[in-house]
Amino acid sequence: MPPKIQPPTSEDIHNAFICGEEAVTELFIGVIDIVRQLHTHILQLSEENRDIRSQSAENSGNSSKPPSGDGLKKKPRTVSLRKSGEKPDGGHAGHNGHNPEMSDDPDQITVHR
Repeated sequence: MPPKIQPPTSEDIHNAFICGEEAVTELFIGVIDIVRQLHTHILQLSEENRDIRSQSAENSGNSSKPPSGDGLKKKPRTVSLRKSGEKPDGGHAGHNGHNPEMSDDPDQITVHR
């Protein structure tokens, strides 16, 4: 939770300027205190962020977690580094293949509907 910080208003700055050097110094000390609080808060948030990122990077493949702890997210599909060939996929044109020939006298006939 962020710290409750009330920066000085322009009226506060003007009043400090009118009151003199001591009032301006007190105002700056207050601003420096605010900056320190914010800096501490930023460091805490950075540490939380680092912890959360390291936890989300763990899965069953790179840690001792069981696969059930990976969640429902699918693993990314691996992409081949090889270039695809120039020839088309499948059999070559004009080649009939090797299929069993139909019998002239089958032993059994099944009618499919």
